Amino acid sequence: RESVQAAISPCLRYVATGSEDRSARILDVRTGKELERLAGVHDDVVSSVAFHPLDAQLASGSYDGQVRFYCDPSRVTGRRS
Repeated sequence: RESVQAAISPCLRYVATGSEDRSARILDVRTGKELERLAGVHDDVVSSVAFHPLDAQLASGSYDGQVRFYCDPSRVTGRRS
């Protein structure tokens, strides 16, 4: 899988990547560990990802023409409550 685009969270702790395998991933900057894999929502390459500047939200855009929003803080930050 090849990463297509990356975005850094406003808190500088997380990196989100879009990928050719039609998924987005969230990684911890300090450890490099993959915290979450957001798969099965796009039908083509995830070509862009962006964090909301204030809230724990992530958007992913794909060549399938869809934009998906992830608003579950545990999925966006990888933290489980």
